[in-house]
Amino acid sequence: MFNIRLFLSISLLFRFTSSSPNSKSSFPRLILIHRHGDRTPITPLLDQEYWASQLPQPEHIKRLSEGVNIVRGEESNSHLASGSGCWGKLTMTGLLQMVNLGQTLQEIVSSHGYLPSDVRWVSTDFQRTLESLLGVRAGFEGESGLEEIEVDATRTNELIPDPQPRLTEKQAELERDIVNSEDFKAWDGEHEADRLRLSEVLSPLLSPSASTVSFGVGEESKSPPPGLQWAKLSEVLKCLSTRDLLPPLVSPDDVVLASTHASKRWFKILDLPSMKSSLSKSALPLLRRWAVRNKVTVVSAHDSTLIMYLALLGCEKPEVWPGYGAYLEIRVEEGGMFEVRLNGDKVGGGEGLDLGEAEGGGEL
Repeated sequence: MFNIRLFLSISLLFRFTSSSPNSKSSFPRLILIHRHGDRTPITPLLDQEYWASQLPQPEHIKRLSEGVNIVRGEESNSHLASGSGCWGKLTMTGLLQMVNLGQTLQEIVSSHGYLPSDVRWVSTDFQRTLESLLGVRAGFEGESGLEEIEVDATRTNELIPDPQPRLTEKQAELERDIVNSEDFKAWDGEHEADRLRLSEVLSPLLSPSASTVSFGVGEESKSPPPGLQWAKLSEVLKCLSTRDLLPPLVSPDDVVLASTHASKRWFKILDLPSMKSSLSKSALPLLRRWAVRNKVTVVSAHDSTLIMYLALLGCEKPEVWPGYGAYLEIRVEEGGMFEVRLNGDKVGGGEGLDLGEAEGGGEL
């Protein structure tokens, strides 16, 4: 059995020490938003025993959960993309990815003179993002020196662009208008034959309950078209591909096609000014509050979270969809100037994150 404690002890040999001076000016404020680690498919497949074997052992999670207080909202998260049973859950591979990511984020934080005690922790209320945060925390602080932390898991609906139900009926109307427009239908149908072909090939692998899972912008129709929608195709093919489990009739190019089409679908929706305006009313105030109240904020979230903030902050579109463990580094200066980096590379920046006032109360 894999010894996660030994792995942590070795990999964290050179972890953060208290010799780094704390910043006197407390600027720039750092907001680090990362995607969760490798996971099992959200769409249920037939070989449940195999996928369940990919999960971390409960004792690993229990050990990493010590000293962690999760603060949840009044309503528990019921998003179908959170997965049920072993589906949509962080794998052991994903947990180790998060430990490594924690070391990377620690280096960023310490380079600005901040201490682990300066960090405030936030996560969506999904099991895979909360467990990812545990891995990041272990990589950040070192297993032997984990401090007690509080995790704010009350902001799930503001941190994803497709909460269920949508935050406002206006957003739901905008999405319906976008996906039903002739231009969008024409673009979305360019690879319809490929979608149906791949759906047929994957059909023998699917559990009967696969049709009950609905996630992704514009895929909540009561009468969906036949076959798997692009978001489902993309995530199932990705999970199979990384484990060399692709069916013989599926090529690596098919995996790229599904991923590319699914990602472009997101960009087409999130790039529209009307959608940006709708989402910015909930997502941007979070950035302002974090920048006002916290020296460092680490947020465990989703690929759609990263894409949403890239779109809202006017950043360059990534050539490759953000993979597991991808992260945004948002540096905010005292006057509201900000810089955005994706996996260490600058992709945008500007001004307008006014720090003179932040909506809402309480420290996040």
